[in-house]
Amino acid sequence: MNIDLKDRKILFQLSLNARQSLNQLGKKVNLSKNSVDYRIKKLEKNRIIQNYYTFIDGIRLGYTVIRIYFIFQYLTENIKKEIIDHFVKTKSAVVVYSLQGGYDFEVVFWIKDQNGFYKYWQETLKKYGDYFQDQTLSLYIKYITHKLSFILGDINKIEHSKYIDVMGGNKPIEVDDIDIEILKIISSNARTPLVNISRKIGMSPEAIKYRINKLKKTEIIKSFRANIDHTKLGYQYFKLDIYLKDYSQRDKIINYIKNNIHLFSIDFTTGSSHLELEFFVKDLSHLNEIMGEINNKFPGSMRNFKYFNFKEVHKYLFFPEG
Repeated sequence: MNIDLKDRKILFQLSLNARQSLNQLGKKVNLSKNSVDYRIKKLEKNRIIQNYYTFIDGIRLGYTVIRIYFIFQYLTENIKKEIIDHFVKTKSAVVVYSLQGGYDFEVVFWIKDQNGFYKYWQETLKKYGDYFQDQTLSLYIKYITHKLSFILGDINKIEHSKYIDVMGGNKPIEVDDIDIEILKIISSNARTPLVNISRKIGMSPEAIKYRINKLKKTEIIKSFRANIDHTKLGYQYFKLDIYLKDYSQRDKIINYIKNNIHLFSIDFTTGSSHLELEFFVKDLSHLNEIMGEINNKFPGSMRNFKYFNFKEVHKYLFFPEG
């Protein structure tokens, strides 16, 4: 499918707010409501828009967000499949990826019962520990995401660094079971009409709208986004783990790199690396070019770095099953 400037503008707007109306979108991209509707359906049909999701602050809901990277050893295809199935069936696991690059595998958990998770992890190690050559466990403190400015590239200059969503940084608050049910419904379909949600929940559309607005006001719901297949736009995802020689340069590097339109997120974790950056770039050469710019701007600040990207997505949820 040929993606023109109007399509890119629609994708960009949907990445900012996937619940906005066709009329609102039309005004922003200078198209009629019908034209916007036609283009969106075409983008969906061609799987450039894969779905619409709600960016939810799990930490605000009281979840502990844990990520584990693995390097495998002694794997057979049958054992690998068994390990993948083990994590995919784990209700608290929201992300299960096979990786290529610095690590082989990644799992992200949202948990509330730390003792329960400890028991689960002990059983996992008893069963599969021999196949884990190395495992790196990290606790998410904060996760900052930027606009998908790369969609527009240089055709429409925007203030990339100012438009961010943040997971973490606020104290957890209590919500009731109805709020949780609403979050589960819209987590994987952010454009679900209020009337559809009301039928499932058994409340009026007005009451559902009030609760969603409250969840936004309390910063549990951060944004509604389109899940866009970046590969069909000519971009690749890369995660970059940087190990600093001079840690005092960290904040300066962040302030510099956050203006790069290819930066998608900055992860603040208790991981072994000092700086975790996620990019959408054209290819590996493009990523190395960005690293060269950082090196030139902050000479002697970095010791080394590792990068990796997705080989296969086995599970990707926007809210835990359990």
